[in-house]
Amino acid sequence: MLARNFECTIAPLSYFKSFFLGMMLVGMGGLCWAEAAQIEKPVKVPVFSLAQLQEMGRASSPLIKAAQAGVDGVAEKQSAIHKMRFLGLISKEIPVRKQQAEAGAVAASASFSQSELDVNFSVAYTYTSIIYARQQLEIADRGITDLTTTGDIAREIVKTGSRNDVSKKQIDQINVYHNFFYGRKEEAVQGIPRAKAGLREAIGIQNLNWDLEPADKVLTLPEVSINKEEMVRLAVERRSEIQLAQAAVDVTCLEVQAQQKIWSLTGRTFATGTDIHAILLPAPSFNEDYKPGAIAPEMPANLVGSRRSRAAQAQILHTRAEAVSEKARSLVALEAETTWLRWVENQNRAKHYLKAADEAEKLAASLKDRFDPRGGKITLDEVIDSGIQANTMRIQANEVVYKTHLSLIALERVTAGGFKAPPITKK
Repeated sequence: MLARNFECTIAPLSYFKSFFLGMMLVGMGGLCWAEAAQIEKPVKVPVFSLAQLQEMGRASSPLIKAAQAGVDGVAEKQSAIHKMRFLGLISKEIPVRKQQAEAGAVAASASFSQSELDVNFSVAYTYTSIIYARQQLEIADRGITDLTTTGDIAREIVKTGSRNDVSKKQIDQINVYHNFFYGRKEEAVQGIPRAKAGLREAIGIQNLNWDLEPADKVLTLPEVSINKEEMVRLAVERRSEIQLAQAAVDVTCLEVQAQQKIWSLTGRTFATGTDIHAILLPAPSFNEDYKPGAIAPEMPANLVGSRRSRAAQAQILHTRAEAVSEKARSLVALEAETTWLRWVENQNRAKHYLKAADEAEKLAASLKDRFDPRGGKITLDEVIDSGIQANTMRIQANEVVYKTHLSLIALERVTAGGFKAPPITKK
């Protein structure tokens, strides 16, 4: 047997060794605490108002950048034509081309203004959708909580047999509605990030992790009076589509003069240096969702024939441009009127739905308070049905209020900013 000639003790450290070891442990502990604090510290999500987000969109949206490039391109072409001083001695149509370039600048400016309105609409639409989805999520959670509480009461009654009118039937019924509200919850849960993704795209933000907290929390029904004739008038006066169509009328009229100044058998038109089909036109729909379509502009790059023949061809194209302008005016007026009618429908529906939801919630609360698990006149079926009705009516009321806001946002776009949508939340 081996003799033990050692002791299981730790030799004492010197004072300095103990001091430095202690300092190292304190430092490591502090570092770990700092790292833990950094990990646990919640990330503060920035709060943005609708006006702030729209300003961000106008500053960074690719749609705005593309429209600005169009304005710059037209300005550069206009400058190039005006610099052709001596070329006018050879090409007699140059003075006319200068006038056409001015009309093109007006059209480019109108297109830029429309892009700004489109960005404002897209941002407002998605911002409002975030708030709406959150409200629906809250109601879905409330419905689930109410059913869970009622289900616990039902199971306890069945267990104790305190009421003869409660059985497994009510429990099964509660489970059915549970799944319904879980489905509505999932719709809202996915609706929030979907709306945020649309908002990021509208603003021009590429970071998928970018997040925000809306300054508005609840969609309230706006109290506003809107005149249909005023909406139509503002739309016809301000919409860029009409300005673009009128610019085409002016340019094609000038083209008649330009062709009369060209002596060759082939005369280039203003369309040589541009693409008149660059603006995408909405396709018509002739099914149950009827929607008339616009007339596409037309101008070939070259006209062939004698001066008189080419001028006659240009005159025909000018007549067509006038028809395009008339159709554009008609479509804009129709859009303004139908958008106004949609707002009227949603506004009136929302008033009835909100009143119904308020009354349903009062009834549900009253029946729930008066229900006695030991017996009484108020049945569990009444409690279940009234609770389901209250939460379902609130979901429907929220949806119609949301559609009312979308109608107002659309009216702002339809009138090219002539009408301003009211605030989302009452101040």
